[in-house]
Amino acid sequence: MAKKIICDSCGGEFDGGLTKCPYCGTLNPGGAEKAYLERLDDVHEELEDLKGVPEEEVRQAVKRSGSYLKKVIVAVVLLTAVVLGGFYIWERAYYAEAPNSKSDRENYFWAEENFPIMDQMYAQGEYDELVRSLSAAEEEGYSTYRWEHYEFCNLYQRIMYAQDTIRRAAEGQKLTQNSCSLLLHDEWWVQGMEDSERFTEEEKEILRPLAKPVLEDFETRWNFTEEEYQAMTQELAENKGYVSFDTIDAFLKKWYKEYEKK
Repeated sequence: MAKKIICDSCGGEFDGGLTKCPYCGTLNPGGAEKAYLERLDDVHEELEDLKGVPEEEVRQAVKRSGSYLKKVIVAVVLLTAVVLGGFYIWERAYYAEAPNSKSDRENYFWAEENFPIMDQMYAQGEYDELVRSLSAAEEEGYSTYRWEHYEFCNLYQRIMYAQDTIRRAAEGQKLTQNSCSLLLHDEWWVQGMEDSERFTEEEKEILRPLAKPVLEDFETRWNFTEEEYQAMTQELAENKGYVSFDTIDAFLKKWYKEYEKK
């Protein structure tokens, strides 16, 4: 049975395997990541099955039905996206389930109209407003990940979330285990910024002063053993910029028990 978690937005208790809170709709990153990885496993299995199919048989199958070809195309596109860094886990899960996802045509015209506006907001340093605009667009079903500074805004938002959690802890608020999981997950994203190819040097220059208190918290809060730190650092490199929620939750099982005693 999947563990129950508490939604940080509405306080509702729900199954931690769900991608969103069933009460308020807030994204559950842990569930979203698991859903994405399950879909990725299916893609790998599909490709393994295709390796043993003779070329002539493939041609015949394509002639009989376009569905086989569609499977190949989808599999290749998904794996290519993963190799290149692609979409973030939470966005994949969100768009896969969004009932109001826009068509390619609608996304194209929306981007033509809005990307220049977003470029201007980025140039003027209106990052909070920019993040709100992106979130609103995603709620409407538009694909925002094609925008040039999408990755920057995603990490900026993670930094802001982390700063808010750190502030609440400093004010004496007891953090839930879910809040700690999200904080550590975001802090590892920030930790991986310098070696990531997702960000331009200009973007890193903007993010560094904002990330400083988050990295300081990362260094002092968690008390990793050398073995734990090295294992997560290796996973960070292998995943090209993040540590999985499964790894983080496994670490927090022990850490949170000590935290609750304080």
